[in-house]
Amino acid sequence: MTSLISRIPRAALAGARALKRHGPGNLLSFGVAMVRRQGIVPTLRYALLPPVDRKLALSSLERRRRLANNELAADEDRFDEKDLDRRFAMPRARWEQRVLAHDRHVAKQETLAGGPRHRKLSLTVVIAQGPADAVSRTLQSLADLPDDALASRPRAWGPTLPPAAPAGVTILSGWSDVLARADGLVVFLQAGDRLLRRWPQTVAAAHARGETEVVSFDMVSLTAEQAAPLFLPGANPLLARHVDYAFSRLAFRADVLAAFAVAPAPYDALRGWMASRGLTDSRSAWRHVFEVVAEIDLDPQRIVDERTRLGERTKASAHPGAQVGVVICTKDKGHLLRQLVRSLDLVANPLISDLVIVSNNTTAPHAKALLDELAGAPKVKVLVRDEPFNFSRFCNAGAKLTDASHLLFLNDDIAPVTEDWLGRLVDDVQEPGVGVAAPLLVYPDERIQHAAMYLGFKGIAGHTLRHARLPDEDYLFYASAPREVSAVTGAAMMVTRACFEALNGFDEQLATYLQDVDLCLRARRSGHAVVFDPRAVLIHMESASMRSDVANSALARRRQLEHNYFIARWGGSLQFDPFHNPAFGIEDESLHSLTQFT
Repeated sequence: MTSLISRIPRAALAGARALKRHGPGNLLSFGVAMVRRQGIVPTLRYALLPPVDRKLALSSLERRRRLANNELAADEDRFDEKDLDRRFAMPRARWEQRVLAHDRHVAKQETLAGGPRHRKLSLTVVIAQGPADAVSRTLQSLADLPDDALASRPRAWGPTLPPAAPAGVTILSGWSDVLARADGLVVFLQAGDRLLRRWPQTVAAAHARGETEVVSFDMVSLTAEQAAPLFLPGANPLLARHVDYAFSRLAFRADVLAAFAVAPAPYDALRGWMASRGLTDSRSAWRHVFEVVAEIDLDPQRIVDERTRLGERTKASAHPGAQVGVVICTKDKGHLLRQLVRSLDLVANPLISDLVIVSNNTTAPHAKALLDELAGAPKVKVLVRDEPFNFSRFCNAGAKLTDASHLLFLNDDIAPVTEDWLGRLVDDVQEPGVGVAAPLLVYPDERIQHAAMYLGFKGIAGHTLRHARLPDEDYLFYASAPREVSAVTGAAMMVTRACFEALNGFDEQLATYLQDVDLCLRARRSGHAVVFDPRAVLIHMESASMRSDVANSALARRRQLEHNYFIARWGGSLQFDPFHNPAFGIEDESLHSLTQFT
């Protein structure tokens, strides 16, 4: 109530300005129309909103009106009602409101916890070469850091630092001085970057957990009018091998840098650090701060250029001795199955050792004729299972009929796009520690269907960037470079035999859905990484082979039982995904809605 009353003067001022700008007649007509369409209470709420929120609400109302009147295609302007626009940015004024709400939320949580608790941090900052005014901004942000969060005042060095610095910042003489005097974290920044006041205590909390050697953090790129938040996908060494997704803003434990005789580029330092360890070891010593603690100036063209570089085709590795056993479950979609088998090119493809087709209650004459034809083809085995549908049981049965070192599970409504997709997936699972890999799946209209899965959507898991068009609607490099994830779809999934057998295959209690998420979660729990690789691209006519069963009430009851079984096993583990940024609204797969602070 207090908050509502406090808005009244601001609303009155805004109303006076609107009266002057539009005239009493137009303003009265607008108010009457709002009341008729929305009612008195929503109209009053609208009047009391801050100006930026009023514009967003009006845009939302206008879009609904245009959709209702068939003046607008459903796809057009579909981000108008979201927090972030098509380019994943928002008005700066709205971002500043969000920062204030976040700060109030943090203060409330700290009060409930009995006050802030954090270790004091020793901080040395390496500032890249840049204009004097940009360097001065970065130094001033260091001077503004609160004393109570620091073990000592920050130290700084860089090739273009002035001999004198703002009060409270010590200028070091060179890289050797950095190595000699740094005793906490060494942070690499670009000239013009600003660390926010919460940076030390937020990063210190992450640094205190375990044997942390590298820290990354969320940032925001600001212009006079826009704010583009950079919500990174956690500590992701696999992604970092392919692209500098932290944009060279990184913190290292001081002793990690002792091997460098001269100041390294931060991304080179990270790659060198990762080179001596595998994915699991790198991830265990790397912490990511899921909170915006730095303001930077990032040219959007840099992201575009990196995506272009990532998109330049390189050949998958040769795989002497690698063997892939393909398992496809099918029913009556013979035309889809024929196209898929043809695309696998079984005779000429040395990677594929055999193809197992599991036929379940096939009745369509065309499909039955195709199965009879394939049963006599080289490398093909047909397994007939005329029984109630159980995808997990059928996949497990198919896997037992091949001795291949790698198992590839495909839906029959899949069509390859990239020529080397299979080699890419083999590349992924041959990485030490990787047990599961999956490609980018697109709908026939080339929108994203699957770019990995994240935990928590509808209490289970959602598809990252579903329906996005590439490359323009990718976020950072989520759908541009291979990365480690929590789960992938079973529509096209490669699993090493060692991993599959260690997990005892798919859980046959999950007959109709969730078996893919369950397998991935069990794989990760047992120490196997799950990888999404967008260099391998396939079309997926999602659930074309099961669409006729969706309205089946018995299937609906079965799925509810499986849902309950899955939640009983994993419920507590689905609240946080280490590879999905919690700043994104959990129920928006497009990544354009943000978590709201209460």
